[in-house]
Amino acid sequence: MRCLIYVLLLIYYHILAFDEDLDYLDVHVIEATEVTNDHIVIKWVLPQAISDVATSLWLRASTITGVASDRDSLLVKVSYNQTEYKFERLLGNTTYRVSIEAFAEQQSLWYTSTLITTSLAALNWLPAPSDLTLIEHGSNFMEVSWITPIVSQTRKQALVNQHVISVFQYHPETRSFTKVTSVSVRIPTTRFAVEHLRPQSVYNITVQAGTDFGYGDLMWAAFSTLAVDEPSVLELQSRTPNSLTVKWPQGWLSTQDSSFTIKGSTIHSVDGSSKEISISSFIAAGKRPQYILRNLNPGATMNVTISTRVRPPTVQRLNSVLTKPVVAKKSAWAVFSTLPQGEYVVTEPRIAAETDSAVSIVWRPVDHQNAVQYQIRYTPNDGGASSEGELLSEAQLVCPKFGCEWNCALLYNLARRPRDYSFDVRAKVDGVWNKWVPIARRAWNLLERVCSINPPPSIVENEGRVEYMREVRLATSQNVEAWRYLLVVDRRASSDRDRHITAIDMARLSDKATSDHEQTPYYITAAFSAQEIEDKKVFRIGDGKVYGGYLNYPLENRYENPSWTLIPISQTENEIMEPRLKSCGINEEGVVECDMSVAQIISFVPWWSILGVVLAFLLILLLLSLLVIRLFCCKPKLHSSSPSQVPRSASPVPDPPETLRSETTSSIRFLREECPRCVSPHRSQRSLTGLTTGLSNRQLSMPGTNNNSYLLDDESLMLMIDRNV
Repeated sequence: MRCLIYVLLLIYYHILAFDEDLDYLDVHVIEATEVTNDHIVIKWVLPQAISDVATSLWLRASTITGVASDRDSLLVKVSYNQTEYKFERLLGNTTYRVSIEAFAEQQSLWYTSTLITTSLAALNWLPAPSDLTLIEHGSNFMEVSWITPIVSQTRKQALVNQHVISVFQYHPETRSFTKVTSVSVRIPTTRFAVEHLRPQSVYNITVQAGTDFGYGDLMWAAFSTLAVDEPSVLELQSRTPNSLTVKWPQGWLSTQDSSFTIKGSTIHSVDGSSKEISISSFIAAGKRPQYILRNLNPGATMNVTISTRVRPPTVQRLNSVLTKPVVAKKSAWAVFSTLPQGEYVVTEPRIAAETDSAVSIVWRPVDHQNAVQYQIRYTPNDGGASSEGELLSEAQLVCPKFGCEWNCALLYNLARRPRDYSFDVRAKVDGVWNKWVPIARRAWNLLERVCSINPPPSIVENEGRVEYMREVRLATSQNVEAWRYLLVVDRRASSDRDRHITAIDMARLSDKATSDHEQTPYYITAAFSAQEIEDKKVFRIGDGKVYGGYLNYPLENRYENPSWTLIPISQTENEIMEPRLKSCGINEEGVVECDMSVAQIISFVPWWSILGVVLAFLLILLLLSLLVIRLFCCKPKLHSSSPSQVPRSASPVPDPPETLRSETTSSIRFLREECPRCVSPHRSQRSLTGLTTGLSNRQLSMPGTNNNSYLLDDESLMLMIDRNV
């Protein structure tokens, strides 16, 4: 009995020990020590029973979203005593199943796994959205808008499919922020309304463009809600890293020249600095009600207040003594933030035109009171070193057309095709370089005015060679109406005597590339302002630089002594030079307008389309003609100008017309079916005589018939003739 009890206790002990070993083997031993958007670092501890007999470990990281594939899985073999490993080249915002399997030679001993999600990727190629603007706000809502960033590579631009908007509330007591909401908005939506906010509160709004696996740079701005039933007065017109331009309604001040006071105080800044300003001023006659707060700190959130005096009408007392005027004030406030340092970026950069070796680039100029410099760089798409161009001032970026609100630049004689490069541009404001902005490829459409430099169609030969240059001395009389002075090179003059008798057609005057294409013997090699003419007394033709939107091409012959002339042009003459935009579109009133004539519009249609339309029109005319001929040939002339009256004897019982109607209907049907049949005149006359006689007898035999009430027209008579035939 004791032996049996001992055996049972031994079995129970082994069962408990086995369960403990199983529980120990099932312990989660994988720990993620570092998780980013593209790699995971894990550590593990093997059970003692497994580590004693294991000879190798297999580590695997595989995605669990979608269909599993070898491309999405990473499998690696490590030593049995290794306890840490780093998985690299992973996707952002993706959940991976990380597993460890221990082997003794070829025998699997132990397996465990866990789920780890990578963070969102920080996409350095995706810039931040621009122009984050407050459209409308109230006591409990804000509506903002922004512009989607442009990526130079089309393949990456297609990946951008959303924007994430995050809202944080600012607490002035603790000078801290708490997150209110975060919403993802799909493209093409670029505006969002944030609701359920608190009145008279400050909120920081951030916007990021993103893909399915990560987000780009961040753009932020701070705004404030209004009090209940408070009107909106102060609005932000524009902002820079060092200034804020605020505006208010036209009738908010008592009079046009009323003085006002604007105060600004820092409530939060990126670098922890603080600043307070107070300025009193007035609006000059004819000026817009706005003011620029200057010399602010970058990335600072300012509480801006505007106040003005209000003088109410005087009130008389009972003793008819005028009271002392009471001076009252009214004020309004709002919260705005300056741009962070480096965020004063170029807007709307685009490659407007390109050839095999040159690109023409345009962008919107940076609005700043001081001088701004720009720089362009281009990087090979295969990962080569970037090349940065020289610093360009605004005077060097003038466009060739009058009234163009763009900056124009030209890069030519590139080592590769422009499609093999990625282009970027940045601005230097107040001595500080801002971020690089990718330049997208977007040519001018039909409804846009072409404001870009015409790139050379091929490699420009002899660039920088002195023997293909000529120095000339610029001298001209001042012309008040001159907008620009064009330096024109004339290739027709073969001697000094011919240089004074050649004529130039202003309508055909253009750059050298266009002149060569149109076989015009003269071209514009440079354009200057009146001030540049005074400063640049000596000019070198053919130095290969851009002046006023025109490339100064090297001369074609080293022995050439070109004939040149300096032509002052006004705005009207520039419009003669510039071809009028030929397009069709819808104006502001919703009416379709075309600048092209009908002949010009038809010239854009392919000839085979026009031929097909003409043949179809002729075929329709032929079918209509055949149809008309058939109708006129088959239909008998049954109608006459006046109906015939056949007398009928009076009778109290009227003759029912059903028989005549049925006979008429059947006769009409018979005539339509047998229209080719013809009746001879002799037979028709004989039938008509017999029919008339029979009809008279029938009428006389009808008692009570009214002769004046029975009418028989020619059609019925002819139908009866046909039946009798």
